[in-house]
Amino acid sequence: MADPVTTAIVAALATASATKLGDGLGEGVVTTFKSLYRAVTKRFRSEPEAQEALDELRLEQDDAGAVEAVSAHLERAAREDPEIGRLLAELRSEVGRSTRRARAPWSTRSTAT
Repeated sequence: MADPVTTAIVAALATASATKLGDGLGEGVVTTFKSLYRAVTKRFRSEPEAQEALDELRLEQDDAGAVEAVSAHLERAAREDPEIGRLLAELRSEVGRSTRRARAPWSTRSTAT
């Protein structure tokens, strides 16, 4: 089973929306997501099984099997494509950090803009 951060990234890829990654994400996270989305979309187009899994997830976003299938294709793509691997690692790190801060009751994050 995919970890919660990977599951959030897969959901964001399926909906083409960085908002699935969480609230209050910085511009850098959004930029990284967009780059990952473009790279994954390009790669999956040339891999019919991966594209089919992503299409299925787009139709059934709550389907755990579809999430797992896309996660597996994403992990393979990250191992085989250094750019996807780098972007995915960066996004995991940023989303994970954001998630931990959001759960920490002692967080001192400023909400001022």
